[in-house]
Amino acid sequence: MILPGGGRAGMLETLLWETIPDDVRCCIDSFFTCIEDLRGEALRRRHKARAMAYLSTKRKPQVSVGDAARKTYWDLDHEVLKPVRVFLQPIGAAV
Repeated sequence: MILPGGGRAGMLETLLWETIPDDVRCCIDSFFTCIEDLRGEALRRRHKARAMAYLSTKRKPQVSVGDAARKTYWDLDHEVLKPVRVFLQPIGAAV
């Protein structure tokens, strides 16, 4: 499986970003827009940067994406992750 799927560019963090509530995403996007305007250039690896910015708002911000999943920082039941869950189900059943 190639993430985020559906022929879209991105990565795992692209999907995780979509699980974050809209109001929080708006705040983080505003922050990055401000930084990009100040620097006069776009951020590299924006998907990863936004995920890390979100994690920085958590009680223990120094976690990895995987640790954040274990701490339920991401909404892993979100509809956007359904194709990933379906893909992984046979693997989990085999373990």
